[in-house]
Amino acid sequence: MTLMNSCVGVLVLALVVASAASGQSRFDPVAGLAKAAARTTSLMVVQCNPYIGGKHPVSGDTGKVTWETAEAFARLLAKECPQAAVIGEEEVIGLESARKMQGFLNRHTGGSWEHVFEEQGVRDRGSGLAVHWRTDKATLVKRLGSVVIDHLDNGYNLRFMGVVLAEKSTGRPFGVFCGKLVWSGAEKGGKKVDEDDRVAEARTLKAWVRRVMAPYPSAPRIIPMDMNASHGSRTFREMALEYESDGSRLHTHSSLNRIFGHSIMLKRLDYIWYDSDAGSAKKGGFLAPAGRSEHFGSDHRAVWAPVRI
Repeated sequence: MTLMNSCVGVLVLALVVASAASGQSRFDPVAGLAKAAARTTSLMVVQCNPYIGGKHPVSGDTGKVTWETAEAFARLLAKECPQAAVIGEEEVIGLESARKMQGFLNRHTGGSWEHVFEEQGVRDRGSGLAVHWRTDKATLVKRLGSVVIDHLDNGYNLRFMGVVLAEKSTGRPFGVFCGKLVWSGAEKGGKKVDEDDRVAEARTLKAWVRRVMAPYPSAPRIIPMDMNASHGSRTFREMALEYESDGSRLHTHSSLNRIFGHSIMLKRLDYIWYDSDAGSAKKGGFLAPAGRSEHFGSDHRAVWAPVRI
């Protein structure tokens, strides 16, 4: 694990950026932490797809239900990203899966967590979504429900869910939305999906976020997501019309492709997107580029980044 892959490395870089922005020419990590905190309220946001709810062993044996991968993610977060405050999670296999993850987070991270869960999948079952937050960092303001962004031939409804949270120390509201766009190989209208479908889904998502966040025009909007599209793709460029990307090009998939114990990842599928308010797109929402987790049993790596609130 390199420093900049770690949450601590991301935080150090964020403090360096904050110091530079303030005109401070030299950076003292201890003094800089207090000064940066005084200037900027931020939270560490995490994107995680634990693969089938994380209910299988880290070895990838889907014939056993042990919840080992979900617990491995919580252990990893405690070690690599203890500042984590908000998590967007996909492939949450029912409410039990969301509760299991919350229990592991409570057990291993040293904080108390809550979550909101929404169903999705074939006939809206089997592959849900959840937003988790640390109760000492944020509080729930409103559940926003979910929106169908696409419908597949096998009856699978692709959804994104949303919540409005408030940063605990300031009370400032912010929206968090998570989900995944359609994956390669899925079928819609009798044909395999393509990039056109993902671009259309991204547009549907953005329109829904604009509508449900209308009562909060000054609130940031944060979207951790499994985009199922690469950095620089047409889908990426569509999202970037209104949102700032997390600044990372680190590949996140497939972490299960392993040779001599090392992952051979060829794709960047997991992202965090940020928009400061209902106005035009602006830069500067991220205090540092996203970091990436080590392998914890999923086919995806988790990513995290500090964002302004």
